[in-house]
Amino acid sequence: MRPANVMGGDFYDVFPIGGGRTAIVVADVSGKGVPAAFYMAVARTLIRSVATVATGPADCFSQVNELLCGHHIPGMFVSVFYAVLNNGSNRLEYANGGHQLPFKGRRGLTPVPLAGGDGVVLGILADQVYAESVTDMESGDFLYVFTDGVTEAFNANREAFSEERLAQCLNLDGDPEAEQILERVREEVASFVAGADQHDDVTSLVVKRL
Repeated sequence: MRPANVMGGDFYDVFPIGGGRTAIVVADVSGKGVPAAFYMAVARTLIRSVATVATGPADCFSQVNELLCGHHIPGMFVSVFYAVLNNGSNRLEYANGGHQLPFKGRRGLTPVPLAGGDGVVLGILADQVYAESVTDMESGDFLYVFTDGVTEAFNANREAFSEERLAQCLNLDGDPEAEQILERVREEVASFVAGADQHDDVTSLVVKRL
């Protein structure tokens, strides 16, 4: 995670929620600076608290959305991708609250965005119903979760890095580790922007089954 300012509004989180399950969160709060950082802290705390008692990612989103809407701050909301990994079966249940869909890939296969798990951003409209989807993490599969600071990184010509370039970057040879996947994306984005000013937080998280 590289913030655009001293304090950022993106966050990622990985934590156990019991029953041999691990929660995986990547989120992007509207705005930048101190207000976004405070809202980020509230959203992260609520997700962590609700995740341990919710029946799944969709239920967690519904509860957190109600809590955020009950303390609505004009102009503030958060997009979130939230997944629960079953450490025994390697099954991934996920919901998406207005966030960029992660890419799923494997050596020899073209990475593609996950499908499903649709829903709106959290913190604006109450009484929202969120969809939930499932994917299995097979041996060698990786999930690249990110915020729009990656795909909307601009070069000096105001050209965005784009999801197409990201997909090409994630089309990997060999069998790289999670950190190597992150490093490749960092290098490709840095080469593309070529020193242009960073205008948004840049956050990435890789989950890989060995």
